Amino acid sequence: VLARRPVLIAENAAWAEGMASSIRAGLAVISAFSTRIDSVLFALCDQPAFSAEMIQQFIATRESTRRNLVAARYNGHLGAPALFDRIHFPALTALVGDEGARKLIAHLPADEIAAIDLPDLACDLDTPKDYAGYRPAKS
Repeated sequence: VLARRPVLIAENAAWAEGMASSIRAGLAVISAFSTRIDSVLFALCDQPAFSAEMIQQFIATRESTRRNLVAARYNGHLGAPALFDRIHFPALTALVGDEGARKLIAHLPADEIAAIDLPDLACDLDTPKDYAGYRPAKS
């Protein structure tokens, strides 16, 4: 899916601050690259079930619903991965510390967010023990 799209890499020198610094680093690279980019998708590297097909689902949901935020729903909450339109870039840039965008998502009215049910993303691998015990679902 990404082979036909421009891919930018953002290096976060302030990684020790936490997730917010990664979001800011990514947005800084995108903003320096182009002012015409209309949305970003933030995904987490510790969700092994995340796939190219899910990326397509986020894009299709944004296009079909015209919502300016599309978020995954699992374990009873909305969160990452999430696709944010440019209207949210200032709020994302203002995040600080070890918080991602979940707080921003939680403060928006539910009818402004398109949710995609992705229960497989509830599995995340945060520790070596998590990784050692992980068994991918068989297709």
